[in-house]
Amino acid sequence: MTHCQQLGFDGLLHDAHKQNIKRKQEQAWSHLPSTMDDAIAYMRSEILPQHHNAMMALDFETAIAWREEAHLLASKLNGGHCGIIAGPDAPGCILDERSRSADGNVPIWGQSGTFTLSLATMRCSVDVDGMFGIGGKFMQWTSFSVKAVDWDRRFLSSTGYRSFLGYYLETDEPLSVDDFVRHILEGYIKDAFKSRSDMPIPKRLGS
Repeated sequence: MTHCQQLGFDGLLHDAHKQNIKRKQEQAWSHLPSTMDDAIAYMRSEILPQHHNAMMALDFETAIAWREEAHLLASKLNGGHCGIIAGPDAPGCILDERSRSADGNVPIWGQSGTFTLSLATMRCSVDVDGMFGIGGKFMQWTSFSVKAVDWDRRFLSSTGYRSFLGYYLETDEPLSVDDFVRHILEGYIKDAFKSRSDMPIPKRLGS
């Protein structure tokens, strides 16, 4: 015996809503690559350079649009599902890792990367977030964190670590990533300490 069941009105609305979302997604990402290899190539050759150029021109609206493009690309690779940065095998994490700058090199805008920055007698290991970092789709500037390199020298934190999330900088001159980090750190030190001699010597946890 065959049983037929008709969807109720609420069910029909829900089904239609899901179909509309799917159609909009497919239209939005129809121009984007559908394989990881092609997506990585597109990230490196198109998204990152265009985003970097926009940031250097202080065109934040265009820069954020390119970040949205990166997130849309990761979403397409993830089948439109949430969790594009849910773990190392998630599309956003793979795109970020495969397009990050070489260790020690200052990344371009939109790349993640780690490099060393000297500020007076202080040396910092700077870890910069890429396009998939916290707030990447709406904050003008990148987030980053710093760790002490020399544990016997004064640092801006007693733990030897500090993150800088959501910092704003007003400027009419183009800034590279390391220039931006330097400006933020100098401003923080000026506001947090009366003089550099007030900065603590960091202590490693467990020591």
